Amino acid sequence: MKSRTLFTSMILALTFTIVLGPGMATQSIQAASLLPASLPNLPVGDRVWNLLYIDGLNNALNKGTEPSLAFDKVTNLPYISYYNNTTQELVLGRWVGTGGNCAFGAWWCPVVDTVGDVGLGSSLAIHDQVSTVGGKLGISYYDLTNKRLKFTQWACNPGCSWTTYNFPSGTPTFDSGRHSSLKYNSLGEPQIAYTYNSDEPGNPWSAMKFCTWVGSGGDTGDGAFNCEYVEQLHVLNCCSNPSLALDPTTDIPRIAYYDGQFGNLRFVQGGANGGGDCSDKDWFCYWIDYTGDVGKYPSLDVIQKKDGSVRMGIAYYDATNGNLKYAHPVAGTGNCGSNYWQCDAVDTMGVGIPATPLSLILDINANPTIAYQDFGATYKALKIARIPGTVGLIDGNCGPVVGVLHTFQCDVLDPGGHGGTGNSDDGFFPSIARTPSGLIYIAYKEYLNTSGSLKLAYQAFGTYLPITRK
Repeated sequence: MKSRTLFTSMILALTFTIVLGPGMATQSIQAASLLPASLPNLPVGDRVWNLLYIDGLNNALNKGTEPSLAFDKVTNLPYISYYNNTTQELVLGRWVGTGGNCAFGAWWCPVVDTVGDVGLGSSLAIHDQVSTVGGKLGISYYDLTNKRLKFTQWACNPGCSWTTYNFPSGTPTFDSGRHSSLKYNSLGEPQIAYTYNSDEPGNPWSAMKFCTWVGSGGDTGDGAFNCEYVEQLHVLNCCSNPSLALDPTTDIPRIAYYDGQFGNLRFVQGGANGGGDCSDKDWFCYWIDYTGDVGKYPSLDVIQKKDGSVRMGIAYYDATNGNLKYAHPVAGTGNCGSNYWQCDAVDTMGVGIPATPLSLILDINANPTIAYQDFGATYKALKIARIPGTVGLIDGNCGPVVGVLHTFQCDVLDPGGHGGTGNSDDGFFPSIARTPSGLIYIAYKEYLNTSGSLKLAYQAFGTYLPITRK
């Protein structure tokens, strides 16, 4: 007689009530039926991971580009903004349980903006509960037709509706807003960082801009925002792929971005009050990593720990060596950023990655979880890197070795290959978020032949049951 412990999955049964959006009635739903898996469960580390197709499966369409994932902090439910390449529209997916038009009827994926070619590079943020007064859902995104940034917001005050704000249009040589990052501050005011590029003959220049919400009377975004040049240089691509985070105690903005002029990871922080060294003296500018062509596609997160201290980390791509890297501040003992940052290679990703391949989130103890693409695999795959201790391990399998122990655990979540039935590549444009109850979700894109699909990898609660077999 042998005793074995088998791992089974169990999704927490809780009931929530929400208003999901325009035209959707208030519904009572159970998380026990949330997100049925379309592929077999994958035991990885401490959890069972489920994989779900949200939109675009096997329909010869191309959907799901550059998704952005966020959670309603009250209802515990996910929302995903993304671009439909086939129709050139911005779409917002959200769970409805039954009667939806995507994810086998469990999700509703309506079009949010159809005016021109819109929706690339979306950045989604949610303030409190979406359906209540004071709750807001916002999306910053790119209008390719007019080469400009747009922002749309769903808010209830007291009625619920969408309002869209247009930023200045570009020109044949001027382009703004292709890359943007959106966050809400503690007052529920949207803040946006985005990039400018101007290829004027004989006078090229580029910039990073930061915009704060004023509601009306502002200088940009149909008067709803005041915007300032954080950094402005007479070169192209000085400030690509901004990742914005706000200090949870002060709302001071921090932005990580890629300096395309020198191929470096750059970091800026507000609150200098005229004493900074950026183009705008109200900001401090720092070089963090400049060994080779590093810093592409940075993902920044800032959290407040249980002890009240504020911590941050940045995941980014080392294009020279094809590596995933992770940087975090240290007290003058680091190997980068004038020794005030520690920059470490975590795992190999492959060389020549052309689009955003990673996304970072920190937990309450400032431990990083990084979703990223293995671009060098036979089928491009979705992977996740975590600190071994957070998944019940003493030793990891990747990252720098301290003593005799690896500092990261790297696991494959979606190996591509369409579950062994096709030649799919996975893990494009990952966007990671954590539920208020602590589970990790990752939205990403799969390419299968000529079609593209939006997918979701998500953790389920697990329990260990002793079972006796003869």
